[in-house]
This record gives sequence, C-alpha cells and structure tokens, in this order.
Amino acid sequence: MLLGCTTEKNGGNIEVVRTNPVSLPAVPVALIVSTTANETVKELESYNLRWSSGFAANLYTKAIRKAYIETSDPYLSVGAVVLMLENRFGSVQRFQFFDEASHNGYKLVASLDMRTQLMSERSSQLASYLSLEFYTADHLSLGVVEGSDSRTLSSVWAGAKREDEIISDIRQQGEVQVRVRARPGSSDILESG
Repeated sequence: MLLGCTTEKNGGNIEVVRTNPVSLPAVPVALIVSTTANETVKELESYNLRWSSGFAANLYTKAIRKAYIETSDPYLSVGAVVLMLENRFGSVQRFQFFDEASHNGYKLVASLDMRTQLMSERSSQLASYLSLEFYTADHLSLGVVEGSDSRTLSSVWAGAKREDEIISDIRQQGEVQVRVRARPGSSDILESG
C-alpha cells in the first residue's frame, strides 16, 4: 500500500474574499473556534497519529514520515491564525462560546471556521479554507475575511523520484494550510481603521 501524492499538476488557486463595512477597533480579541474547525483539528490529529505511530508509517523512511507529520500538525492552521491576530491586536484569548467571551469583557470577538483536505490513498487534491468573522460583544458583525487555497497534485511516487524530491512534494500540503492564512491580502481586513 502506497500513500501520498504531490508534485503540482495544476497551479494553486488562492482566493481571498473580504467584507469590511466597519474598521476594527485596536483592542484585545477573543477567538471562538467553530465546531467545523474543531472537527478539522480532530481529523488532522488522526492523520498525524497515523504517520507518527501507525502501521503504514513503518513502510517509509524517517525523513518521509517526518514530512507527513510536520505538514499535518493539528495546530498548524490555528497557530497561524492566532499569530496573525496577535500581530494585529496584541492579545488573543480563546474561548469555547461567544457568550463566555463577551461576559469576560471582550469588545471584539473573532469566530474561526476552517477546513483542510490533505493527500490520501484516494485523493491528490489538497485544499484549505478559512473564515474569520469579527463581531462586537453584542453580536454586531464588523466584517469577515475568507480565504481558500487548492492544488491538484500528481502521485508523489510516480517516476524515479529521489527522497528529497518526495519530501519537497509532501511539504506542499503544509504550504496550502499556511499560505491562505499568511497571505498578505488576507490581512487587509485586519488593518487599523
């Protein structure tokens, strides 16, 4: 059983959509992670565990396993979002529920939704989607930024590739997750107004 795809067949497709009717205040932000985003983190945890200690992991070299593990880090995407918010607002506190954030005195709340699709035995499609919607403590929407990135890849095991080429290809799945979150256009909504 061989697992893994990469080498870009079709170019990446990044799309960023912004709606910013009101300037965002320069105050600490409360971050709410949606149910979908939490489910995505759980799927990434399972994928990551498969490569760190699953049976299939033993069929590959240590360097290839490491590339799969690093690019399926369950907190890679959430961490990139938190860093982006910290750079703009200085302080980010995570809460489970919106009301919990507003009762703790946060005037600005960001709701994170995200989905990630990594390579598998059946799919060479990589995709990542992020949505950050900003609200006041009384649920007034201040704006949203959405980003998506996708790539279609050919099999990582096609042809006579060297290990370093395979690892380079695998690393694209980490790039797809982070690129949509770190892309300069995706931070436009976060500029002070």
